[in-house]
Amino acid sequence: MTAAASLSRPGGRVRSLRRSLWRFLRKQPLGSFGAVVVIVFIVLGAVGPYIVPFDTSAIAVGPRLSGPTLDHPFGTDAFGRDQF
Repeated sequence: MTAAASLSRPGGRVRSLRRSLWRFLRKQPLGSFGAVVVIVFIVLGAVGPYIVPFDTSAIAVGPRLSGPTLDHPFGTDAFGRDQF
């Protein structure tokens, strides 16, 4: 009888998880915001290499110690490498 009763309510644990998650979000708004920020950083870290238009291992040498330009938005360093 207990096996049949446990099979008839498979969503009980899921409902309990949803309820506890909703309770956490209501009672800990700062903790929820922190969790969202951490999740966003994890997603950006995982997806970032696929959406960046630059090759991270390529060395593009330009004019040394130049200021910000359209080609180099943050300028270049002493070796002419783009700072962006």
